[in-house]
Amino acid sequence: MKTKFKLLTRPWLEGLQKAGLSSWKRLAPPFIAIAAALIVCGVLMLFMNFNPLLAYQALFESAIGNKSAIGTTIIKSLPLLITGLAVTIAYRTEIFNIGVEGQILVGGIFAIWVGTKVSGLPSFIHIPLCMIAGMAGGMAYALLPAWLKAKRGINEVIVTLLLNYVAALLLSWAVRGPLREPGQLYAKTAEIAETARLPILVPEMRLHPGIFIALILITLGYFFLWHTVPGFNIRFVGANQRAAEAAGINVPKTMMTSFLISGSLAGLAGTLHIIGTEYRMLESFLSGFGYDAIAAALVGQLHPLGVLLGGFFFGALRSGSNGMQISLGIPSTLIYVIQALIILFVLASYHIRFGWRWWKREKQRDVFKQEIQSRN
Repeated sequence: MKTKFKLLTRPWLEGLQKAGLSSWKRLAPPFIAIAAALIVCGVLMLFMNFNPLLAYQALFESAIGNKSAIGTTIIKSLPLLITGLAVTIAYRTEIFNIGVEGQILVGGIFAIWVGTKVSGLPSFIHIPLCMIAGMAGGMAYALLPAWLKAKRGINEVIVTLLLNYVAALLLSWAVRGPLREPGQLYAKTAEIAETARLPILVPEMRLHPGIFIALILITLGYFFLWHTVPGFNIRFVGANQRAAEAAGINVPKTMMTSFLISGSLAGLAGTLHIIGTEYRMLESFLSGFGYDAIAAALVGQLHPLGVLLGGFFFGALRSGSNGMQISLGIPSTLIYVIQALIILFVLASYHIRFGWRWWKREKQRDVFKQEIQSRN
């Protein structure tokens, strides 16, 4: 049991190099994709008779122009960072967890129940209890697709995508039924107790400890995947399941583990947004953030540390889009065009890179065959 969680120690720089972060070939694609998407979207703005330079200036000033804007960007980035990490961990076993959108909602429902129905607890107990409940909710909602994938080989994309709609209906039932605040015209839950709320560290930025929790989780996620035996098993299964089985790794168990970790992190993302920012749930709670987190993970090259780039960038887009619309009249929905273009360019970079590697291998094989023929 001691060797199961033994750290795979090596120098920090060497670890980064083996993880691929020291190579410009890994760092360049997301930056190129972002730049290309902004250029293409700028051309679209010209056709719409808008000045793209002024539009991007308004966008980024609204995202990082002052303390309040930075605070809003951080708040919107927080769910993307944790959920992006959830997507990354699942993908390391070749599991594409589209269901993070639904797992966020179910985790939030569990947390809001503890925050509103449980009372008489001190903050140092009530807050962790809400977080545990949210993680349990997200994990429970990931259990069915995890079992179907690991034990029956059923495609997780279809199952989790369908479960997202079920989660949205479950949220609608909760805010209109057992968790609804009495006497309110619009359907929403009651606010959680004061003892269940995270303290506000910087009032003008609405900054709470959740951002530090996210950064700690991302750091732990990196060390878990690249410096522990279970993390190595997860990456091994994702790289080659047959080889992992031959090496004695329990592939179904490893796949379920990564899937359930992913679900629990998604549930925690929803929980932190409740206990740190909203204090209640509406039917529109974090709508679309799960899908944005998938995009953020792709931009981050599906690496825990790369999720920082993708999470904060997409958080800035969401934060700055309203300012762009208010100041210049450009529809805030244009950010979804930018996001879609970024994803397309990132996926294109994957195909180009893998195509280049395949061409190089084929060329080496041809050279090797020619050498053998010449010797014969």
